[in-house]
Amino acid sequence: MIHSFWIPPLGGKMDMIPGRTNRLSIMATKPGIFRGPCAEYCGTSHALMAFSAVAMAPEAFRSWLAAQAIPAEGAGASGGALFLRHGCGSCHFVAGTDARGLIGPDLSHIGSRATVAAGILPNTEDAVASFIARPDLIKPGSRMPAFDMLPPDDIRAIAAWLRGLR
Repeated sequence: MIHSFWIPPLGGKMDMIPGRTNRLSIMATKPGIFRGPCAEYCGTSHALMAFSAVAMAPEAFRSWLAAQAIPAEGAGASGGALFLRHGCGSCHFVAGTDARGLIGPDLSHIGSRATVAAGILPNTEDAVASFIARPDLIKPGSRMPAFDMLPPDDIRAIAAWLRGLR
């Protein structure tokens, strides 16, 4: 599946092709949050794909980058055991845990994100729980399987744990 990374106010556009590493350098002229769409038809969820780029002053960026390099504060909380027991760590990586998957997104600091599911949902516990249960209903074509067979309390505990990873 090919996507095209494009943030109109910052210029530049680059295709993201599986198995290929591309680099695109862009520089904002001021701090802010800049919204971008996927500019390449990439499948059934294409119209829902959007993202934000956050431009920071250099010192703020260095602090943010240093914080991203260490495990999230909530990595040892109880929902993490359920995350691992139900196999989520086979696809997702979470720094500071035994979750070492490389297929799905890195969830190490997911709690600090404003949105989830490629910008489709706000990052709330209810939204994360809904996505865990039935990602195919929220993001058609998602490769993540539904976990609606799990007890609702387990889904809720995993969602709470993920939200705590800041």
